[in-house]
Amino acid sequence: MKYAFPENKKERLFDFYVLALLKDTINIKINSLLEETREILLKNQKQCFLNDLFYVICAEFRHLRAVTTEGRNLRKLYVRGEISAEEKSFLQNYLKTNYKPLDPFNKSQTYCKKHWSIQYNNVSLVDENDSNKEYYNSLRKTIKALKLTNLQPEDFVKLAEKCFDKLNWNGAYGGPMWADIATAWLQLNNTTNESQLILCIDHIYDLQHNTNTIFDKLISYWDSSNGGYQWIHRSLNKKAEITHPYQLLNQTSLSMRIIARKILFANYKMTEEKYVNIVKVCKNSPKKLTDMLKYNLQ
Repeated sequence: MKYAFPENKKERLFDFYVLALLKDTINIKINSLLEETREILLKNQKQCFLNDLFYVICAEFRHLRAVTTEGRNLRKLYVRGEISAEEKSFLQNYLKTNYKPLDPFNKSQTYCKKHWSIQYNNVSLVDENDSNKEYYNSLRKTIKALKLTNLQPEDFVKLAEKCFDKLNWNGAYGGPMWADIATAWLQLNNTTNESQLILCIDHIYDLQHNTNTIFDKLISYWDSSNGGYQWIHRSLNKKAEITHPYQLLNQTSLSMRIIARKILFANYKMTEEKYVNIVKVCKNSPKKLTDMLKYNLQ
């Protein structure tokens, strides 16, 4: 059976953490299945997270207006050489509006409070239905400004990282926490090594766990039957408490469940039913459970 990357975000999360717990086996056929599953899941999860994080960074970057009231902060970065001429051009294009252009590098210009209104629908990393209007407009303006200045998405994220880290943001927006999110995107984008890729994806989940700021800008992560976005926090808590992959299998996609069972049996010669029976016997004694699992999984 070939692994099928799921549409469901919760299944993706548990598929990833089960995969991270699966070990190589001496069975060549089973090991080939594991390698193929790793390749499919990690490749797809990497691209999904690159898209999702790029979108939320764009969404947060829209608050740049609030810290460029008179352009002093950005001008200082430019004078000190921390913003290049290309990045300056990008920012000028990004901050333009149909009402009145806002150029933070022009000392005589005052701040324009009217929201921008643009028509640009050629490129979309995230479906418009997956966001509110302000988030999506910021994404479109970012892509348009990148095209006008011949910069790449990676260039924008590097600039966003600098702006989040060095500008004087309101406590509710931007700041070091968002610089860390931009850094995580850059690390993920530049990673090809399998073990490093697993660490990068895990780090992104941990960033969400610690801040509750990443995925709650995306409607596709909302689950009305499971506390809205709270399922992410609860799922990550559950992941942190497990002692064996079998504890997560009822939360994974069907294809991961079937594949993981084959790999776990090849490694430990223990079925899921045997694991469940051990848990039942030791339900009132965590130490006994640990000892029995250690004995049976050797």
